Amino acid sequence: MTTPDTPFKEFDSFEELFAQAEQRLDYHVEGAKNEFTEQIVARMEDLGLSKSELAEKMDVKRSFVTRLLSGNNNFTLETMVRIARSLDCSLRSHLEPKGFEARWVNVMKTEFAHGETCPKAADFADAKFDTFKIRSSPATRNEAVTA
Repeated sequence: MTTPDTPFKEFDSFEELFAQAEQRLDYHVEGAKNEFTEQIVARMEDLGLSKSELAEKMDVKRSFVTRLLSGNNNFTLETMVRIARSLDCSLRSHLEPKGFEARWVNVMKTEFAHGETCPKAADFADAKFDTFKIRSSPATRNEAVTA
């Protein structure tokens, strides 16, 4: 894997440029930051939370949240956990083997006693969720794995 200051070789197409970019560490670091930032924004939208409200929950200034969401930062694990907790989430991380694609599914943790009827949607308002990831690879079958 090349470093950010390694110059690109000459290329004749965008495909060649992207192939070179994918060999660089900074390409993957920026991708991970963008993915986490997109998850923050999506969760904020789900909760109807503004930047100011997230800042209040995190006990930081609004400008800090704006900087975090700008995509021009380097998240620490501590900051990632603080954000997750402020969004009523837990932080999960995983290593994805080459050739695999992980897909996450949230599953409610609510258990129902024997003989209970199917709950209404309102019954799930305070339910907690458990997350599973589905691993698949061309060489293997799909597997559900508890996260």
